[in-house]
Amino acid sequence: MKLKTYIKNALILGGIAVTMVACDEDKLPDFVHSDNRQVKLENTGFTSSGEEAVVVLAANGDWHVTQKDEWIHISKESGTRGRHNLFISADANNTSFSRTGFIEIDMAGKKEQFAITQDGYAYSLEVSKSDIFLGVDGKALYQGADKLTVVANAPWQIEIPADCQWLNVSPSSGDAGETEIIFSTENNTSGEHRKLELVIKEGDISENITFRQYGTEPSFDNMAVGFKYFADDMAWATGGNDQVGSINGSAGTTLAIYSDANAGIKAEFDKRYFDFNAKGASVYAADGYLKFGKSGNQNAFMIKEPLGVEEFNKANVAVSFRLAKNGTDKFTVSVAIQGPGKIEGAVNDEKTLSAACVPVDNSDKSQKWQWKEFTVNISDVTSDTKIIIGETQYIIDGFKTRSGYFRGFIDDITVTRTANN
Repeated sequence: MKLKTYIKNALILGGIAVTMVACDEDKLPDFVHSDNRQVKLENTGFTSSGEEAVVVLAANGDWHVTQKDEWIHISKESGTRGRHNLFISADANNTSFSRTGFIEIDMAGKKEQFAITQDGYAYSLEVSKSDIFLGVDGKALYQGADKLTVVANAPWQIEIPADCQWLNVSPSSGDAGETEIIFSTENNTSGEHRKLELVIKEGDISENITFRQYGTEPSFDNMAVGFKYFADDMAWATGGNDQVGSINGSAGTTLAIYSDANAGIKAEFDKRYFDFNAKGASVYAADGYLKFGKSGNQNAFMIKEPLGVEEFNKANVAVSFRLAKNGTDKFTVSVAIQGPGKIEGAVNDEKTLSAACVPVDNSDKSQKWQWKEFTVNISDVTSDTKIIIGETQYIIDGFKTRSGYFRGFIDDITVTRTANN
């Protein structure tokens, strides 16, 4: 009897011990954990697939959100023990800047935090020009002077001063796409020139436009005949051979200015000129002058520097330079203008394109190649007139290249004041 009692008590005590061990093993440390601590959202507030982001939260106790930026949205802000799918989204980000916020979750003092990074909107705003010119009568001073084109990928608008009742802009706002804007006014009877700084805004990016209307007819500036508005002897374009000065152009080593090795020469070029075919990388430094053009690539250069004609004034100028052909390439050069002015002997109705300047045909292989000097006269230019010098057909074709070799050399570009009409 005593033996049975002993065995029974031993079994009971053993069971209690097993139970106690089992309970201790079930009790795990407190934990709260997310499977993703870096959530990436597009500016729309969703993922790149257009859905909410999903974060899986695991916790072994009750939990709740203790911190969250107000632009972030989460499908549930509290829960119990277990695994939970949390769906994350955000307000649309209509700025061009990305932003980062945080969600913090607390479970009995244990913290889990994850970041939400949202892209900004990739606004794109292009304006065809930054200046508008109208005459005293409210009409364009030259063809297209009263118009510009806006290319945008979101709604845009022009900010016009509230006290400006005399300026008409049509349209003054628009949606994504390409839009032509026309500026007009009534006659300016004030006798004073008008000038306004206007802003085109798209989201949080903008472009500035200067509007001018003459109060009187433009008059000539006070610069003396012979004054040089621009002069470049191209002494900076060195390092290559004097190819033109060699028999049949045999000294043909020139430096490609678009090569990283010649970045210093390229920087000097960029100070003075804009290359309409920069992607063609077809400009070379010779011995104090430039070579341009290669197979399937032609060029035109625009003088970057404003001419320096006084505002609301005009001037007559002569654009001079010298040219040489690369052998017998069918290479000709024309001068074109953008903005105010008229080219003497122009070949188009707008008076904006000169006749072709035809260099010497260097066909005699026993002789050095020859330079030839050219001058193109332009009347009524202003500080906003842009002067372009380039391969003739390339300009005519709207700065589009074509197959074939049209190579040549240019040196000593000047823009000089000439006599008033």
